[in-house]
Amino acid sequence: LDTLPFGEFVEIEGEAEAIRACAEMLGIGRETSSDETYHALNREYRRRAGLPDDENFCFPEDDPRRERENPGPS
Repeated sequence: LDTLPFGEFVEIEGEAEAIRACAEMLGIGRETSSDETYHALNREYRRRAGLPDDENFCFPEDDPRRERENPGPS
């Protein structure tokens, strides 16, 4: 599960038919899926939110969802 400032995503990689089969097994329908890159999704999110263009999609410094730098093993 990838948590990004503009949503939470499950990334499925592979051949198109295998991706569709996997998504179906997970109960993920076409209406809630996309084949866009995270950069494209970020650009669309920023456009819809009226935010300036920015290729960076890291959480702001004060956002509690931001991962620690180099967390290493727990």
